[in-house]
Amino acid sequence: MRICVPGLEETLSQPLQNSTQAEQIYHLTQNYGHLSVWDADLMFEVLRDAGFFTMHKASYLKGTDKRLICDSEERSVGSLYLEVQK
Repeated sequence: MRICVPGLEETLSQPLQNSTQAEQIYHLTQNYGHLSVWDADLMFEVLRDAGFFTMHKASYLKGTDKRLICDSEERSVGSLYLEVQK
């Protein structure tokens, strides 16, 4: 499975022009209906608890299974991409 969620590190590492970190987080969580942001460690913990055992970070348009890649360009910045397997 390929997962794309709001990525805290990804958002803060690619700052938008003329915006503070707080504004970036606000934009990420409030403008798209998301209720949270994630980092890889927290997502991996949640996924392990759900029974996934193979997990790794991927990136926009890059991953191990080309059949799963259907990324939206509007999510290329600020998103955490993961590939996991049960």
